[in-house]
Amino acid sequence: MSQYTVIFQGHLGCDPERKQTSSGQEYVDLSIAHKFNRGNENRVAIWHRCSIWSGVSNKMIDSLKKGSHVQVVGTLRNISCYLNKENEPSATNDVNILSISYVDSLRHKSEAAVEDEKLEEFPF
Repeated sequence: MSQYTVIFQGHLGCDPERKQTSSGQEYVDLSIAHKFNRGNENRVAIWHRCSIWSGVSNKMIDSLKKGSHVQVVGTLRNISCYLNKENEPSATNDVNILSISYVDSLRHKSEAAVEDEKLEEFPF
């Protein structure tokens, strides 16, 4: 079976929900919306149902709230197609999260890297 790696940014649609399997394994469910423009039409949201199965950082999960802007790297489990309330075709992706980070913190890191680069002397 092939695995597809996905990388996307979006906003949490609700607060993270901690759960447990019948065998006692803990995991966290997240619902993340990724919006994009569809031609000249309004912005369209693709919903991603995401799960974090291992290495759940309590500090990170506790800081995530509805509306948090995050970047996710994960593996695609399933794509579900359906008709939305307006009777238009839509889809939801099921994703196992491998890593998650705040988009704002990524910006700060990249800005810091640019500043460091300016200070670095090149030998040529």
